[in-house]
Amino acid sequence: MPLSWKRPLALAAVLGAVAATTGCVESGRTVHPDAVQAAAQCPVEPDPSITTTARIAWQAIPNGDLAVKDLRMLETCMPSADITWSKFDSGGDVVQAFGAGSVDLGLIGSSPAVRAVSPPLDIDLRVVWLQDVIGAAESLVVRDGSVTSVEGLAGRTVAVPFGSTAHYSLLSALREAGIDRETELINLAPDKMIAAWQRGEIDAAWVWDPTL
Repeated sequence: MPLSWKRPLALAAVLGAVAATTGCVESGRTVHPDAVQAAAQCPVEPDPSITTTARIAWQAIPNGDLAVKDLRMLETCMPSADITWSKFDSGGDVVQAFGAGSVDLGLIGSSPAVRAVSPPLDIDLRVVWLQDVIGAAESLVVRDGSVTSVEGLAGRTVAVPFGSTAHYSLLSALREAGIDRETELINLAPDKMIAAWQRGEIDAAWVWDPTL
């Protein structure tokens, strides 16, 4: 993403290189309850001279970030650094945290990234790593098996995290199908979609793995 954004994120290179190997995070308050607790390890010689502070925003999406976090790799490779991990439900929430100055590095999709650096937000940040192409990891699912096209969503309630890549993809799909004024969208974080789905409160959802 060739955009000239400013605020350099000191841990970007370290996080990217480490994620390509395996993973890391802080124990107790930041470990995901489903995480496999493995012994902390560093694939390179630990560097105690690094004393940076890094507040990292993570999402419950299957990727190398979770390995880095759960294996406490950053903390082990940089034992003198102050590393904290904060969980967010969507890229829109991460953008709000960037705007509030409460995180230094985080995972967001392409749409939230563009929104963050555009007016009226104009947040001073830059993209330092393109993790992957979303592809089929983000899709539309419906409760009624008779709905086989986007047009079938007319008159139905669809959940999507507002401000996310999924949100803008859904809006585009509804407009192309000519039913954007006939479909009710509700803003739900991925972890809340499952309960709404089980209670029959939504007819469909556009979301990513693992909630998908």
